[in-house]
Amino acid sequence: MEERRAQRLRDSAIGLVYFDTFEEVESWNVADLDPIQQANQPLLRRSAAEVCNTPDNDCPKTKLLLCHDYKGGYHHHESVRPAPMTRERYSCKYLQFVDTFIYFSHKLVCIPPPTWVNALHRNGVQVLGTFLIEPQTPHMDRLLMRKEGLFVLAKQLAAITDAYGFDGWLLNIEQDSPNPYGNWSNDLATFLSDLRGYLGMEKKVIWYDALTAGGDVYYQNGLTSSNCPFAEATNCLFTNYKWTEKKLAETSLFAKDIGFPTTNVFFGIDLWAQNTNMPSPRVTYPPEGGGGTNTGLVNIFKDQSDQPSRYSPLLGQGPGQTLRVGLQASLSSQSPEPNLLPTLAKTWDDINKVASIDIRGKQDSPDMTCGFSMTFFDLARQVYDQVPYMLHPRTLHQDTVVDLPIQQDNAMLVAIGIFVEGESDLSMPIALMEITRIVIRPKQAVTTDIGYGIANLHVKSCSHGTNVEKRIAWDWESVPQQHGKTWPEGMPWSRTTGPFSSFTVRIGDEIIGEAYCLEFPVRNEDLNVSGEMITISVAGHLFGGGLADSASITIARAILTT
Repeated sequence: MEERRAQRLRDSAIGLVYFDTFEEVESWNVADLDPIQQANQPLLRRSAAEVCNTPDNDCPKTKLLLCHDYKGGYHHHESVRPAPMTRERYSCKYLQFVDTFIYFSHKLVCIPPPTWVNALHRNGVQVLGTFLIEPQTPHMDRLLMRKEGLFVLAKQLAAITDAYGFDGWLLNIEQDSPNPYGNWSNDLATFLSDLRGYLGMEKKVIWYDALTAGGDVYYQNGLTSSNCPFAEATNCLFTNYKWTEKKLAETSLFAKDIGFPTTNVFFGIDLWAQNTNMPSPRVTYPPEGGGGTNTGLVNIFKDQSDQPSRYSPLLGQGPGQTLRVGLQASLSSQSPEPNLLPTLAKTWDDINKVASIDIRGKQDSPDMTCGFSMTFFDLARQVYDQVPYMLHPRTLHQDTVVDLPIQQDNAMLVAIGIFVEGESDLSMPIALMEITRIVIRPKQAVTTDIGYGIANLHVKSCSHGTNVEKRIAWDWESVPQQHGKTWPEGMPWSRTTGPFSSFTVRIGDEIIGEAYCLEFPVRNEDLNVSGEMITISVAGHLFGGGLADSASITIARAILTT
C-alpha cells in the first residue's frame, strides 16, 4: 500500500493523476491541483455535418467510441515531459473518425492524462475518464454516501472533470450491489442522474453494461429492462462484447419502445485482449473467431432492411495491449455507412480553403536532399493528387519555419509526408528531421495579433513529497496599448492559458520542450550549455497560429540545479 501511494505521488509529479481508493477521491480538493496536470485545450467543434444531434434517419454517420486500455495505462510517454522514445508507442492515427475517447486503467478513478486530452480536443474528440469498481474493490458501499443530502462522489467526480479539463465519465461497476434488496439500485440511478446534472449538457456520462438493476453483475450485451434504469439515467450505454445480431435487433425494438435514443447505444468490440492461449478465451463479436485482427472488415450492424454499416478497425497492435471499440448501431434503413474512408474524412468546414501550411522544425541530416509532399483529394475529379515541395540542403535550421503555399482549389488536404530524393544509404535508420509544429492557415485568416505577451518569467521550486524540482514559470498578459481590442469571435480560448495554445521553452539556443500550462519542469540534462549564466526564453503560440513576442531572462546556473 505504501509503495502504491509513493508511485501515485511520482506519477502526479509528471502530470499523471488517478485515485486507488474511495478515501483518496473523497479527500481530493481543487487546491491539490498541479498546473501541469491540467489540459488547456478547449474542445474544438467539428463542422455541423460531423455532429449527430438529429433523428436516426438524418444521422450523417455512425458514431465511433474508442476505449483505450494500454498495458495498465499511465506510462511515462504519456507524461508532460516524456523521455525520447526509441520505438513507436500507441497513438490514435485516425482521430477524424473518432467521436469519443475513453481513457481506461485498472484504478478506481482514471483521469485522462493532459497530453491525451489536449491532442484529442484539438481534433474535436470528447475525452472521458473511467470510474471502475472491480470485484476486489473494497468499500463499494461508499459510492452512494451522502452529505447534507447530496452524493459526495457525484460532486467530487464533477469537480474533478472541471478541474482537469476533460469531458465526463464511463462508469463500470463489476461488483454486486452491497444491498440488493433495498433501494440501492434506485439510489444508484439517482446518483447517475445527479452526476450528469452536475456536469452539464456539454459533458457526457456513459453506463457500462455490467451491473443490473437487480443488483448483480450480469452482462446483457444490449439494452434490456435489466440495465435500462442506469442507461436512462446517463442517456448512454456501452454494451458488453458478447452480442449477436439477434441481440442488436432486440435492442433496437426495446429502445424504440421506451423512447431511448438508439444513437446512444454503443456496441462493444474487444479487439486485442482475446487471451487466445487461455483455457477460456474472451468472446467478442463476431462470435466465431472474433476479436483481434479477426475482426477485419465485417458487417456488424444490419437494420431490418438489411442495409449494412461496415467498420474496418485498423487499431494498434502488440502484446499486452487492449483496445476496445463501441460502435453506435445504425438501426435505421437510411443511416449511411460510418465515415471511415479518407475520401469521407472532412473534419472541418471549408477544408478546401487552406492557403498555406507552416512547418516549424530542424533538419537532422542537413546534407540529404529531402522535402515535403502534400496529398489532396480533388472533389470534382474524385482522384488523389500529390504535390511535392523540395527543401534545399540545410534549409531547416533550429526552429526554422517553412511556408508551403497551396494553389489547389476545390481539393481536400488529406496528408502531409516527407520524402528523400536521390540515392541514399537507408540500410540503417536515419533521422531526417524534427518537426515541432504544423500550422494550417485558411485563405481568410483570422487575426489574433491583438497584443498578448509573456510576463513575469521566473524560476520556482515545486515539492513532491521529499523531492524538489525546479520549474520555469510565467504569466500571460494583454499589452496595455492594445486594450479595447477583442478576441475574434469563434476563436478558441483556454481557461488556463487564455489566448495561448502552447509555449515553446528554450534554454540557450536549444528547445527543451512545449508547455501547455504556465509552468515547465526542468531536468538536469536541460543544462548542457556552457557558462555559469543561462538564458531562458519562452515564446507563446496563439490560437489561430499567431506567435507572440518571446520573453527571456538570464540567471545563474545554480538557480536551476536541484
